[in-house]
Amino acid sequence: MLIYTLRQQQIMTTAIELIAEQGIQHLTMKNIAQCLEISEPAIYRHFTNKTGMLMATVKQFGQYNQEIFEQLATKSGDIPAMLKNIFCGHAEMFDRHPALAAVTFSEEIFQNEKKVTAQVLAMKQANEKKILKIIRQGQDQGTVRADLPAEHLMILIMGPMRLLVRKWRLAKCGFDIKKSAQALWQSLAVVLKNKEDAI
Repeated sequence: MLIYTLRQQQIMTTAIELIAEQGIQHLTMKNIAQCLEISEPAIYRHFTNKTGMLMATVKQFGQYNQEIFEQLATKSGDIPAMLKNIFCGHAEMFDRHPALAAVTFSEEIFQNEKKVTAQVLAMKQANEKKILKIIRQGQDQGTVRADLPAEHLMILIMGPMRLLVRKWRLAKCGFDIKKSAQALWQSLAVVLKNKEDAI
């Protein structure tokens, strides 16, 4: 388990908020220091450089995301309900912490930071593997359609969430993402359901 000091937590949170609000080009140690009203050298006492700070930020978010994922996945032993919890639960997470969407679905913003990009992609792939495993369990149980590859069904779940979050961010979080996710899931449920069962 990753453990960071209160000041490190503040620096990382500020970094994510700057990325979300102004873009990666405005993420500098100077701007972080100004937001926190501390000196720039004070930041270097906690992180040796910007890459190190970004790596720590992504790793911490990855840990947080894993905890949320596990909580959502264990809410119900029913596979269709589990998938719904994961889908709609992430929308609720973004609603509470809008800046997190900048990390989750915007790996391209770190294109000049190869180590950070690799970390974000690893986190994304880990989530996809977990969803894939759940889908296959549902297919084995007969509660999720098995006439389509599990990999395709996973894309059908992840893709709409990614587009919804992007649309929400472009709208400056101007609509209720939780309600939109609930409505979107109703359509996805029709696509995912087994012919004999309803999701």
